[in-house]
Amino acid sequence: MPDVGFGAEEVARVEPLLTTTNDKGEIEGVKYAQISTVLVNAVNEQQAEIERQQLQIDAQNKLILEQKRRLEALQKLVCAANADAEICREESK
Repeated sequence: MPDVGFGAEEVARVEPLLTTTNDKGEIEGVKYAQISTVLVNAVNEQQAEIERQQLQIDAQNKLILEQKRRLEALQKLVCAANADAEICREESK
């Protein structure tokens, strides 16, 4: 009957403890019952990384908004002093 599974050699390259060997030391099979533990740990690690990256993105977005606010304030100052400045002409477009 057709089935699916992991290649024991491929699993051994990632985590040898998840494989079984025969008397000759050759990789023979996969310990499927233990794979879920490894996968749960990997998902938890990835989630923690996603959360760290989201914090970085949020901080960068906050910085970008602050820089945008400052640029707009500077543009107003420039335009108040020199309405013919290029940046002031672009704003009216």
